[in-house]
Amino acid sequence: MSLLLLAGCCTSRWADFGAASVSRGVDSVITFSGLVYYPATAPGVPAGNGEGSGNFFWSRFSAYKAEGATLLTALARARTDLVVREGHGGGWHRYVIRGAAGGAHDGLPYGPTVTGPFSGFHELTPVSVASSPATAASRATKECAGLTEVTTAEGVSYRVRPCGSVLDAVATPSVNGPVRLSAEGARLAALRFAEENVPGCGPGMDGWMLTADEPVSHLDGDALRLLRWRPLWSGVPGAREVSVEIDLRSGAVVYFADAQGTAAPPAAATEERKPLRVSAAEAMATARRLAGDRTAPATAEADIWHTSRWTVTLDRGNWGGGPRSALPRQQTAATEHSRPAGPAGPAGPAGPAGTGGHNRNDEQEYPGAEPELRFPRIERTEVDAYTGAVLSRTST
Repeated sequence: MSLLLLAGCCTSRWADFGAASVSRGVDSVITFSGLVYYPATAPGVPAGNGEGSGNFFWSRFSAYKAEGATLLTALARARTDLVVREGHGGGWHRYVIRGAAGGAHDGLPYGPTVTGPFSGFHELTPVSVASSPATAASRATKECAGLTEVTTAEGVSYRVRPCGSVLDAVATPSVNGPVRLSAEGARLAALRFAEENVPGCGPGMDGWMLTADEPVSHLDGDALRLLRWRPLWSGVPGAREVSVEIDLRSGAVVYFADAQGTAAPPAAATEERKPLRVSAAEAMATARRLAGDRTAPATAEADIWHTSRWTVTLDRGNWGGGPRSALPRQQTAATEHSRPAGPAGPAGPAGPAGTGGHNRNDEQEYPGAEPELRFPRIERTEVDAYTGAVLSRTST
């Protein structure tokens, strides 16, 4: 197989870049259905050394693909690895596979076989067991070391930790036929699966926060719904993320991940060691100083992953210039505020945006771009909520 990667920014200004590639005979095209953060620095990774979110995601994808994984499996595992390292997907979890040669099933683990419902991994029939490709020394994460890959006759591939718990799994979704599950039905199916397969989850995911409940798509024709939970530690999302994607046709789980950060649950908080010693206002002031922007609308969200942190998001208008009104309506209103919720995509759960407050001098014009095509310029800074140190900086 020959694989050509074309990395482009703001390609939607040339209409549907994926469809255009398929129409010209490209066998497999990987696009993203939303904004991604790139380049980026990760906690403990010096800026400018090429170890940002995007490079890490593609390096893991390449490693799994070189070992023989399908496109869908390689992308799913790279997605989990990125969440383990950074505590969020940064938009890279919104991958979509399209292709001209054999359609969507080129990306599936086992051809046209669709995975049926299963309640636990003990029900599956293993057909092969192998060691998972190790990460490079400079990119190693404890969660992704010493894993065993299990392939099953039911079209499921999952990775097992040395302790025996499952890190993640990817299965074969349907791409045609009637949708049978409602959003509520998918929610209940995901909840039951998490209760049965995630160590430490109580009935009803008591003590956990639902951080995502939304439709997703990774293949032309699929119909999936994503549910994601984080445990509450001292009132903020803790260092664990459970994701379940349900096929709305078959009712099967087609993606599962139980990713964990390195932070331990905090003991009883004291004034000297409370999780959020740095205030949201102080974190936003740090982000504004680094960006050189004192007026852009901002949000600050607290969570715990490798440490307690504030994720500050600045909306600096549009790449390409023009008013914010050029963007979809749901992206046109927000105010400066903070809330104890984990990051949920490039612009956070509320999609922070604003009708003003950004600098025209920060906007960049693209020669030949259509006037109505504008792209959000969102900058994100992670600040250690205990020490005030800057952990990472990135932008869309």
